[in-house]
Amino acid sequence: MVLHKTESAYKVGAYLSEDPEEEKAQKALKSMLNKITPDNFDKIKGQIVAQIDERKRAATLQSFIDQIFDKALTETSFSELYASLVKELKDKLPRLTDESGEVVEFRRALLNKCQDEFQEGVVAMKAVAERELRSKDGAAPDEEKDDAEEGEIEHEQGEVSQKATALELKRAERAAAKAEVEARKRMLGNIIFVGQLFCRGVLTEKVMHSCIQQLLDETENPRPEDVECLSKLMVTVGNLLDHSVKIQRIQTEGGGERKAPSKELMDMYFQRIGSLAQNAALDSRHKFMLQDMVELRRNKWVLRRKAEGPKKIDDIHKDAENEARMRAAMDRQPSRGMRDMPRGGPSSRPSYVDNRVEGPFRPMHRVSSQDTMGAGQSLRPHGRAAPPARDARPTVKQDRPAAAAPAQETAAARPPTPPTVEPAADVKSATATILQEWESLKDLKEAELGLVELLEKRNVPAAAVVDALLNAVLFLKGVSYDSSVEFFQLDFLREKLTQRQFQEGAHILLSNLVDRLEDKPVAVTLTGELLGTLVNAGLLDFSFVTKDLLSADLEAIPEGDDSQLVDSGNAIKVIGAFLRTLSKIEGAEAAKTRLSDSGLKLADYLPAFERDSEEVLQKAVDKFELANLL
Repeated sequence: MVLHKTESAYKVGAYLSEDPEEEKAQKALKSMLNKITPDNFDKIKGQIVAQIDERKRAATLQSFIDQIFDKALTETSFSELYASLVKELKDKLPRLTDESGEVVEFRRALLNKCQDEFQEGVVAMKAVAERELRSKDGAAPDEEKDDAEEGEIEHEQGEVSQKATALELKRAERAAAKAEVEARKRMLGNIIFVGQLFCRGVLTEKVMHSCIQQLLDETENPRPEDVECLSKLMVTVGNLLDHSVKIQRIQTEGGGERKAPSKELMDMYFQRIGSLAQNAALDSRHKFMLQDMVELRRNKWVLRRKAEGPKKIDDIHKDAENEARMRAAMDRQPSRGMRDMPRGGPSSRPSYVDNRVEGPFRPMHRVSSQDTMGAGQSLRPHGRAAPPARDARPTVKQDRPAAAAPAQETAAARPPTPPTVEPAADVKSATATILQEWESLKDLKEAELGLVELLEKRNVPAAAVVDALLNAVLFLKGVSYDSSVEFFQLDFLREKLTQRQFQEGAHILLSNLVDRLEDKPVAVTLTGELLGTLVNAGLLDFSFVTKDLLSADLEAIPEGDDSQLVDSGNAIKVIGAFLRTLSKIEGAEAAKTRLSDSGLKLADYLPAFERDSEEVLQKAVDKFELANLL
């Protein structure tokens, strides 16, 4: 049997272009870009310079610039590395002359490429917007319809030419749409790369201002893609522009020009950004992007989380060693409930068996093998420790009165209680057990003994116990909400814990609520209902809850800013559920009186960009049935 051979069969080592040497050089340069890392950066840089010097052709240099852009725009996490490469190469690559006699210089060709990519992205986004507008009036091309028409062409010879022409037009339009979308994606990568080039002194400040002004050009119907690009660019270059002393030329209202410092231009940009954040044409996601830019500038351009980029292997090893040391230190630090555990000895039983048999716990409080982390270790991903204490946090009292006497505030205070992201594992397990046993046994004495063991025998701070109890009700599986509400009505709680200690524990809960809601978003309204129940029981004060919902936060809140709970849109949900619960328990009139006496303004609990919207406020009032309280 003889196989059919095509004229265009693939051949190993064969070249596809008319210039095999140029194709070989481009393949070598592409291979170098694929291999570059922070470790071999200098080596690869030298190889690139040698390859272009050897060729001494402008076409090679221009094609290399195209390859850098393709890599940087499609691999945005490596933009920083490619920008560093460009910075090192701009003074080392030669000036070459092309076939037409024009001089090709690396930096100038790179700037032209940046401008071309940016303009292509702008044109593409406008074309997509126009296409989407046209699609509202007529149906978009349909693949199945095309296939059907293609079949008709084969069977209806009389209409072949007409239908074939229509089909080709539709295919061309669809191909153009795909190309426009691809160009729009490349623009976002180009913005990131341009910002990194500016940070390394390759591009000028004037180019940055030009990009920002084009992205802020549309005010009535801003494009979501412009907002995303603006956000990326501001995060990268905003700090440098805000502190620049260079003078820029700006147009006046009369059509003339005047000189202004970069700081003044940035103020103008952020006035426009603030107004865009109120634009109803944008969805919530892009409004939050704009609001984040405003807050980032207020916070002196300090990012909450630094973006991870490529690292050297030595740095990766150091990070791993540091993390291992931190974990080992946490493992060596015993929790309060395990300091009296026997260590070593001939027994080969697992630690959780020793905890159950020989430990100082009662059986109802035994600790499982997976809950033996230290009190300072968080259960958050990556095992991060809880954030440090702040001076503004309330303190917890150290000396406790006798168990038989009513709880009284004492002068001696414990050290400030850090607002842990999660209660310590053993405390969380113990409080969950107390609530679960109360649900199943309804044994008042056992419940009281469990609380006394935490507070007096294990010396767990009262605020930490309250936080763990509230956290168990809201976020732990197997803990009944209704049964827990009964538990909080028990008289011995008022004997063992004061209202202030309850409020300190509730403060820790509210400070960490945004992070905890990531795992269970539906618990936000349950939080408000639980707080309302505690206020009705006298364990919390109404004024405390309403004020702490606005101020509780893990970090110090800059003056004039809102807490994360308010910014995230969760504060309005908590206060709504809180007021609704009080209205149901105490009656509408009593709740209305509380609300009137407090001077509370419901709009204060809305995110800043929605605070002036009567429509948003009315939706919250309707959702939580608050009309009869206002």
